[in-house]
Amino acid sequence: MSITNKNKTMKKILFIIAFGVLIININIYAQNVVKLNEDSQIDLPIAIEPISHDQAYSHAQAKFLGSKSTLNSIAERKTTHIFRVDGILISLFTDNHATQEGHLAELKKTFDLLNIRVPIAMYNSKIQTINGNSVLIVKEKPENVVNYRFFVYNASRTRAITGILEFNSDEDQKATSLLNIILNGIKFTNN
Repeated sequence: MSITNKNKTMKKILFIIAFGVLIININIYAQNVVKLNEDSQIDLPIAIEPISHDQAYSHAQAKFLGSKSTLNSIAERKTTHIFRVDGILISLFTDNHATQEGHLAELKKTFDLLNIRVPIAMYNSKIQTINGNSVLIVKEKPENVVNYRFFVYNASRTRAITGILEFNSDEDQKATSLLNIILNGIKFTNN
């Protein structure tokens, strides 16, 4: 094989390798954008499976055996934004009504008082700021299903995304990681 042919072969190999690396990088950094309405979306670096209300209910029946409160909650949900990631159910809601300052603190206080009146095995709540948004996170386990409820308001308190993640206790680490990904991916337009 001549030097010219070796050079051509090497160039082809380098081109194929470079092209492969480019494709891998595109796949790694590809975002899955979940647009909830004209003012809010969540940018996720993971695949998220949209499911119907009926699919969510069937999934909950099979996975959360004996949890009447979870099944009743899913049956009464009024949202089209229901998803599944690795068996964890996610329901998302939006609101474009202004709230007063201190709203999340009052909401936290209400959840905390409910837990004092009717204590449950696992409960905690916290308020924090993520990407300039005010966030209330409530973690509870009223029956055999663990819930993360979250309430996210933009800086001017005119837009909100709320949601619930439902999962089994043995999925706690996976659910906590998923919650953090969701909360860090929330974006509001028209603040």
